[in-house]
Amino acid sequence: MKVMLIAPPSTIIAGRFKSCMPPLGLGYLASVLEQEGHVVNILDCAIEGADQESREGKYLTFGLDSEATRKRIARFEPDVVGISCLFSVAYKNVARVARVVKENWARVPVIIGGHHPSALPEEILKDHNIDYAVIGEAEYSFRDLLEAVTRHDLTAAGKIDGLAYRDERDQVVVNPKQKYIENLDDLPMPAWHLFNMESYFRINLFHNPAALGSRVVPLITSRGCPFRCIFCASTNLWNNRFRGRSVSRVLDEIAFLKNTYHIDEIQFEDDNMTCDRARSRDLFDGMVNRKFNLRWCAPQGIRVDTLDLDLCRRMRKSGCYEVTVGIESGNQRVLDQIVNKKLRLEKVLEGVRFLQKAGIRTNGFFVVGFPGETKTDMEDTFRFARRLRLDNSFIMAASPLPGTELYRICKEKNYLSKDFDIYKSEYSFSCITTPDFTPEDVTRIVGRNQILLNLVFPFLRNPFRFVVRFFLFFWKKPKEVFNYLALFAKNSGLSALLAKCHDVKSSPG
Repeated sequence: MKVMLIAPPSTIIAGRFKSCMPPLGLGYLASVLEQEGHVVNILDCAIEGADQESREGKYLTFGLDSEATRKRIARFEPDVVGISCLFSVAYKNVARVARVVKENWARVPVIIGGHHPSALPEEILKDHNIDYAVIGEAEYSFRDLLEAVTRHDLTAAGKIDGLAYRDERDQVVVNPKQKYIENLDDLPMPAWHLFNMESYFRINLFHNPAALGSRVVPLITSRGCPFRCIFCASTNLWNNRFRGRSVSRVLDEIAFLKNTYHIDEIQFEDDNMTCDRARSRDLFDGMVNRKFNLRWCAPQGIRVDTLDLDLCRRMRKSGCYEVTVGIESGNQRVLDQIVNKKLRLEKVLEGVRFLQKAGIRTNGFFVVGFPGETKTDMEDTFRFARRLRLDNSFIMAASPLPGTELYRICKEKNYLSKDFDIYKSEYSFSCITTPDFTPEDVTRIVGRNQILLNLVFPFLRNPFRFVVRFFLFFWKKPKEVFNYLALFAKNSGLSALLAKCHDVKSSPG
């Protein structure tokens, strides 16, 4: 069959950095389908229309519009269309693409996969422009569904693991996800040849906006995480278990990417890359032994208590220049009793020092505004962040993503704001109201501490180093830096304060 896999346009908070990377999930799916003899095409609407922007309130959408998408689909004439819906904020774009398909090719099945439909398959299938939702790991379920469609045996849908569909009575049926790929080496490499790689290199909008390379690729060496943080939606897709690809397969893929696309940097996108410490050592040693001479970073985040000084030095020797570590809170009670992080703060201090001693730039993820947390707890987080002396602190407001324990708690206790929209869930703004704080409190705290931890304190610690790094980055992306600063100045209340000062200064007398 002719199968078109589509990554929809991207929606972000205006002021956030754009990101356009090859959609690896679709790449893995495409390679499995090609092995089965299907003809596959990948359309990444975001990269193809990266300069086409539309604004709706505080949200910015970029990518191909409906007419341009229709023309691209018509050019390929698919028998089946699959659409990726990684995040809830992307769903409205997904729905628009599905509507384009059904308005023009009513008989073409539309299949949705990703984090959002994995958490809310019944909700997704209320839209009759969507025929099927694949839950969790999609490669084999999608393959089996195509086999049933090819045979015109749609009754077989009832036997497909992790599939949601409408039966003959138009009732939604959900087959629970029970089977996961035990050996990830059974999967071929992503279908890199189906991506417009030169466009990604030219547009230069990588996950880490401060990338050192210009020909950067994302890479996934493992799936899943054995921990259960209440805000994380990863388990909807990968289950609650770590599975790693063999080191030799990862090294072979890196060699292929370097030889074929002349890459100069890798951004590892694993949920927990260093979960298996021995495997990580072998990977980093292998990168050195094969003389790849590539830079790499881990912007998705790694677990800080998996690190030791020896591992960090191996990381540095293999080309690592920057990692982000998931810390979440600087208050031990919040980590233990609320976030369920299973992380000791003394291990955070130790792990960060290992990275810094090895000469690796170190960023931290922090999340505040959880039910049960107080404003004092939040301030503990920022005091702890100051102790760490990180290069960057990414501070986020707790966001109740569907399928997470946080979402369940907020629904159960009626903590969600009256204007809460699950399709606008985003980490820049809070939408949780508890007896201890309001969304406005949290948004203001996040904005203020973004400025303090990333601008004020780094400047005071080392003015020369800060100015050099800031202006180098500003020179590369002046518009993005300005918009980013404006966003957090507004959230912190600084913009309102400056405006008030201006009004006082301008008033008569």
